[in-house]
Amino acid sequence: MYLYYFPAPTEGLEGFCPVTLAESSQWQNGLPKYVAVHQGQRYNFAGPQEFEKFVAAPEKYAPVLRGIDCIELLENNASIPGKRECGVFYNGRIYLFESEANLNKFSQGPDPYERKVSQAESVR
Repeated sequence: MYLYYFPAPTEGLEGFCPVTLAESSQWQNGLPKYVAVHQGQRYNFAGPQEFEKFVAAPEKYAPVLRGIDCIELLENNASIPGKRECGVFYNGRIYLFESEANLNKFSQGPDPYERKVSQAESVR
């Protein structure tokens, strides 16, 4: 007999709706009634329309790298969750950073990081 352990999904975007954030740049609380799990992250949605949009195209709405700070990952090989207070939209995607310093570093030259993130996401 084999036992497998699957970790429980963690809460993505602290319970805020990723679709509302992406489409309106507003932090709106999601409702636990409308929930989806994507890449180990559990997302709540403002309503059924937002839920359907996410399910149809989760990569469009979910933060890149499951919300992991791409600066820490790419430069230090560290998987550190980003904070919503240190987030930015770039080319229609949500990037979260662990610190304002990393956010500023990304903002000063985002293209190389975006290319590397795209490569990392395509490997999965």
